[in-house]
Amino acid sequence: MLYSSMTKKLKENIFFILNIIFFLYFFLIENFLVFPFLLFFLFLLIINKLYFLKIYLKKMPPLALLLPLTLLNFRFFYDSFQRSFVLLIPALYFFIYYLINEISDSYELKKHKIKIIVFLSVFFISIIIFFRGKIAFSGDEPHYLVVANSIYYDHDLNIANNQTREKIKNFWFSNKPLRFHAYTGIKGIKYIYSFHLPAISVMILPFFAVAEMIGKSGVYFVLIRAGIAFWAILMALQFFKFLILSGIKKDSAFYIVILSFLLTPYIFFSLHLYPVIFLSFLMLVAINNLYFEKKNYLIASIALSFMVWAGVKGILIVLLILFIVLIKERLKLFELKKIISFTPLVLSFILFFVYLYNAYGSFSLLSIYNGVLTPEKKKYLIHLIFSFKEIPLYIRLDSLFNYFFDQRDGLIFYFPVFILFFPALFIFFKKKYREFWLLFIPFAVHILNYAFNTHRGGYCPPARPVSPFVWFMVFMIYLYLKDNWEENNKKLFSIFSSFSIFISFILIKYPLLMYQTTTHEVKIRASSLFFFLKNSVVDLPKLFPSFLKIYNYKYLPNWIWFFLIISITFLLLKKGVKLVVYLFFCFMFLTTVLYLAFPFFSIKKYNKRFKINKEVFVLKAAGSIDKHLKNELKVFGEGVKFIPIYKRGKRNNLKIKIIPNVKLKIVVKLDIFKIKEINLKNGESTIVNIKKSYKMGISYFYPVFLKIKRLDKHNEKVNLTLIISFLS
Repeated sequence: MLYSSMTKKLKENIFFILNIIFFLYFFLIENFLVFPFLLFFLFLLIINKLYFLKIYLKKMPPLALLLPLTLLNFRFFYDSFQRSFVLLIPALYFFIYYLINEISDSYELKKHKIKIIVFLSVFFISIIIFFRGKIAFSGDEPHYLVVANSIYYDHDLNIANNQTREKIKNFWFSNKPLRFHAYTGIKGIKYIYSFHLPAISVMILPFFAVAEMIGKSGVYFVLIRAGIAFWAILMALQFFKFLILSGIKKDSAFYIVILSFLLTPYIFFSLHLYPVIFLSFLMLVAINNLYFEKKNYLIASIALSFMVWAGVKGILIVLLILFIVLIKERLKLFELKKIISFTPLVLSFILFFVYLYNAYGSFSLLSIYNGVLTPEKKKYLIHLIFSFKEIPLYIRLDSLFNYFFDQRDGLIFYFPVFILFFPALFIFFKKKYREFWLLFIPFAVHILNYAFNTHRGGYCPPARPVSPFVWFMVFMIYLYLKDNWEENNKKLFSIFSSFSIFISFILIKYPLLMYQTTTHEVKIRASSLFFFLKNSVVDLPKLFPSFLKIYNYKYLPNWIWFFLIISITFLLLKKGVKLVVYLFFCFMFLTTVLYLAFPFFSIKKYNKRFKINKEVFVLKAAGSIDKHLKNELKVFGEGVKFIPIYKRGKRNNLKIKIIPNVKLKIVVKLDIFKIKEINLKNGESTIVNIKKSYKMGISYFYPVFLKIKRLDKHNEKVNLTLIISFLS
């Protein structure tokens, strides 16, 4: 009664005050919203919609009223704060939904390209700074840098002398030697050639050269990542050009490009040294100059000539692009002027096969990934690739499903907006889009080729196999939404986008969660992301599909999700959008309530524990914590470390002794309460007396947090290690 009697203006003012409190709450507890808030602030500033923030804060339902739910089933304060992060999902939903309505009849934007450059530059620089000290060059990244080292110093591709500790010291910090991703050449053991071909290394070479001249590992990290971001911005501009050439209005093209770097794998591959961004850029340059009315065969040829040196996948894409252009142009392509324009591509192919023969004594592409081939080895490899006895059909199909639906590496569970790709696939083949049908050929053949050969992404950000063609998938989703841009589809897009951005923010805050291998040696189905997000009542990894290289057909979630995706696609195509929106609204509401009302922390969440002595044991809450000796733990690296300590028996103080191996600043907290802050030198110790605890069953629980910051910047090659001894 009271609510219904309020005037609209009074309601808006109450909502405004409560929503200001809501966002201040996040700033106060852990600055979790600083990055996303500044990101959206910049975006609104660029599109001249800054006043929209006030509208948003007045219109969004007061989510602050749900915060008391975090006090239900109380464990400790930090746990309650962690639960509240789930409120970002509905907050993002309302932000995106209101913004879509606000800009749907927007006036024309100006200087689109400059705005794309400014927004993405600030965006990438912010993430690079945030990532520094949290991630290192890993997976295939160091190997591309080794090839760059060989080109820069030796002017060749023989990496036999380029993986010494001295030469890789700025980007490889492990105590273990960097394993060769290479094969011995035909000339003997002094000639070793990487199976990561040099296109990416050459494109990053100017940034590598500057980093080598400066010679500091911290600067090295920033410069190389900035170099990848530079190519990502160029790729964004080429994607913008592609959208304009496809007949999309400039304003719509601008929003599509920006959203592509917030809702897709590009947000992470733009800062990682993998072929994804480089292939996307070169592809778009070639297509923009070959496929549309205004053509430049020479520029397209140069782009394609680089792709030849990106490996077999690059060569396959080159041949497919030439094939679709040949179909489109037919005999027109055989004019002398046009043939001459393709000279760079012809020369690139010739040089590539000369290199291949000089390195391995063979023209076979199999040599790249298998080294010198004997006739028997070549025959076996061909048999292995095409034999359904050696590699059964179900394994090849599993790989295809893995790219989209696997909880460790699948596209749609990290970026749920791609659920819309499946109805878009049907809409795309309407007659009115027939001019774009040929572009589907490289996309389809690339993914099917990957699946047929059972290739997986490895230790890298998710969805690597499909990522070079994400721009095309985004284009298809746009065509679907353009045909069905009604109220319910706006809501559905906003829901999927809110989940996508929320997961991206989680991965930015905890970047190690994004590296999820699904290669043959992996037997654990659970994704680190979903394992992290599980709470005391919802065991997320058991609810999501998994397509590891094992027998998966008895794994029930795979079948459930398979029929669920088919059902959603059918409903979206048969005008059942309203029902899908209702179901996902229920899902969003249920998710929010479950995470607010139940503990995020659970002893079942951590299946490994370290027994310290008869009374004390510690849960392994992070990969950076390990057992050392009796009564001791080892903690690695900078950042915030959560150490859940249980103590049985009579309640008394817990004393721990901390000894670092480098100079650092350490803040010790019990839950959210600071106990001690101190600077320590190498070998210097401090004793921390923890008096407070939380009763859990028959044990006393100590949620200890260590915030570690390295002060010894001159000795970064030494891995930071803390020894924690338990004195009582």
